[in-house]
Amino acid sequence: VSPDGSDENSGASFATAFSSLQKAVNSAVAGDVVYVKTGVYGTVSTSNKDIQILAANGASPVIDGQNTSRCVYVGNGSSETNTPFRGFVIRNGYASGSYGGGASGGTFENCKFEQCRADTYGGGAYYANLFNCRLTGNTAANGGGAYGGTLRSCQADENTAEAGGGTHSANLYNCTVTRNTGTACGGVYGGYV
Repeated sequence: VSPDGSDENSGASFATAFSSLQKAVNSAVAGDVVYVKTGVYGTVSTSNKDIQILAANGASPVIDGQNTSRCVYVGNGSSETNTPFRGFVIRNGYASGSYGGGASGGTFENCKFEQCRADTYGGGAYYANLFNCRLTGNTAANGGGAYGGTLRSCQADENTAEAGGGTHSANLYNCTVTRNTGTACGGVYGGYV
């Protein structure tokens, strides 16, 4: 996928790349790997498809919800992890009246969730598995950075929620949680630390 591509292309190489993540996901079959070049892309829904979505070598792709939509939808729970994402910035997502402004479900590695909002649970992520990710500046009623799921070697900072500014009901392993705010616990609320 490339910002210079076209959804009329075949998507078989960067020379014939699609321009949207959604077109690449829709065209992929189980076992495929979607490589994404640096650029800003729209939201994507994978429905837990068994594919990988990875930043191309040295690339820093961004998925931007433009403060109107959830950035990434893989599924509703932590068991829906068939579509791993690696090397993305996920920003400006908004789940109106819902959960997971940045992402719902899925597995994310070396990603950054920033400035995402959810009216209910998980401003940054909802029941996602996160590895070496950073959650910063996200907001939700419960779990500003993340709600549920598992976080390993992650950093949650400057997130806000009524309960669990950093995380709520999540399992944290070797994580750093700093400078988060909340009415009922600014850092970690429930879960395992």
